[in-house]
Amino acid sequence: MSGAREPTADAREERISDLVPIAQGRVSVRVGGRVVCRVPAQVVSALRLRVGDPWSQSVSDGVRERVGLWRARRDAERLIARRAVSRAELLARLEGRGHPTDVGARVAEDLAAVGLIDDRRLAKEVIQWRLQARPAGRALLEQMLIRRGIGEDDARDASDEALADRPPGSGATDAAEKWWGARPRGEPHAAARRLAGFLLRRGFDDEEVRDAVRTISGIELDQP
Repeated sequence: MSGAREPTADAREERISDLVPIAQGRVSVRVGGRVVCRVPAQVVSALRLRVGDPWSQSVSDGVRERVGLWRARRDAERLIARRAVSRAELLARLEGRGHPTDVGARVAEDLAAVGLIDDRRLAKEVIQWRLQARPAGRALLEQMLIRRGIGEDDARDASDEALADRPPGSGATDAAEKWWGARPRGEPHAAARRLAGFLLRRGFDDEEVRDAVRTISGIELDQP
């Protein structure tokens, strides 16, 4: 439904003389026999435009604003149909497509109100996907969420909830066991330190790393 022509306004107050449905779900708005704009039918319905209604500068501005919102909403729905996004990601993508920041914010608010974007739900889904793929520590999980534009509080809450029912250190031990069994180890202490570096990059904390290295390699590290 692209190609809607921007409305124009006359200094005089005139009246809508006709509303003519045209291609692609749009409506041609005519004032005094001339076409002043072609807009989506949803805009006509939302503003309750009727033949005989006044066509003034304020009406023209209202139509222009509503068309902008409609276009941003259309683009937003296309984006979230392809991939779940955070509020921040949606705002950035809408701005990248030329929509004003305030328009994007209104669209995001509307979509959040009906559950089409939900940062808390997205955070849980991202963590669930990551933990199903391979073990990861709290720090890595929270970094992943923050990079997706999810706030620190929501990221922390989601990681707390996801890790709450897991035995402490189990994720680090599982990851260490897979790493240890899949690589040539060479000198034991050097291999243990490489294992520790791998676990730290996976987001496990120092205590989890020391415990996992000790469990898998039998080597006690003073500092991971």
